[in-house]
Amino acid sequence: MIPEVTRRVIGRMPKNRPANLGGFRRFCVAGATYPGIIPESGEQVEGLLLLDLSPVEFELLNRYEGSEYRLEVHVVYASKDKLEASVYVYTNLSRVTAVSWAFPDDIDFGDLGLSE
Repeated sequence: MIPEVTRRVIGRMPKNRPANLGGFRRFCVAGATYPGIIPESGEQVEGLLLLDLSPVEFELLNRYEGSEYRLEVHVVYASKDKLEASVYVYTNLSRVTAVSWAFPDDIDFGDLGLSE
C-alpha cells in the first residue's frame, strides 16, 4: 500500500521495511485506480512490510481493502530475513487486466475513497 494511503486509512505510517513477495504480480484492476496482486509463477511484488500495527489499525486496513481481497499469510523477504506476513490477495479475477500496475506519481485520493 502506498504510504500516504496507509496514513489516511489508519492515521499514521507505522514502522516498516521494504519486502518482496515471490510468486505474485501486481496488476491493474479494470475500472479502478487501485491494483490487485494475484499469484503468478516467477514474478515478485515489491512493497512494505508494516511492523507495528495495533489490532484496531489492522481492522481499519481490513475494512478499507474490502471484500475483493482475501487476507492470506505468505513468506516475504525483507533484506536477508525470511518472514511470514499477512498479504491482501485480489479475488475478483474477472476484473484483473493483463497490464502490470505501477505506483502513480500523483494520487487522486478522492478516487480511492480517501478525500479529506
